[in-house]
Amino acid sequence: TRYINWGEERSDNFERSTNRSDADANIIKANLLPTYGQFNWTPFYNAINYCNKVLSHGPEIVQKDQSFSEAQWKPIRAEVIALRSLCHFYLVRTFGEVPYVTTDYNNDSQELRQAQSTQLTVLNNIITDLESVMQDATIDYGNTVQNKGRITRQAIYALLADVYLWRASYKAGNNLPFTKITLAKNYNGEYQNLKANGS
Repeated sequence: TRYINWGEERSDNFERSTNRSDADANIIKANLLPTYGQFNWTPFYNAINYCNKVLSHGPEIVQKDQSFSEAQWKPIRAEVIALRSLCHFYLVRTFGEVPYVTTDYNNDSQELRQAQSTQLTVLNNIITDLESVMQDATIDYGNTVQNKGRITRQAIYALLADVYLWRASYKAGNNLPFTKITLAKNYNGEYQNLKANGS
């Protein structure tokens, strides 16, 4: 639900219906208040932590379990990294600068607070992570339900394309997020030469 609220609901693709809550109406109107529970990013960082736990302990299982090989671990690792990347991508799109977390947390003695990373840093890290594992991802899980419900290699390609486009528009806006760019009709140059509206 938060994916929709933070993304599509704030676009022109949604219209307010009479039974929408005041919070939903304010999201559609871009009146965003910190009191709305929908802006709590805890579930996303919980998911990121689960992914980091799998990534941290997966190699240990390969070493200890003779029935679980490196070849079996690689596509699982690719899927988990893609899920972690997807969470970070939605966070950076919604909140801008966010902590980029690659460490798993197992007890209260660990420092939970992490510094925010710039949007460009998070996007670059996502791209690096996805490119490092995309060839290891499963192409076909054997049926439509699994292929549409899990991360495949094609899903990683689609996510990469979205992240590339987001990063390109961020750079084209002179590192100002969510900046609309006006292109000349005959434009064929590099994005560095563009000027954001009003700049």
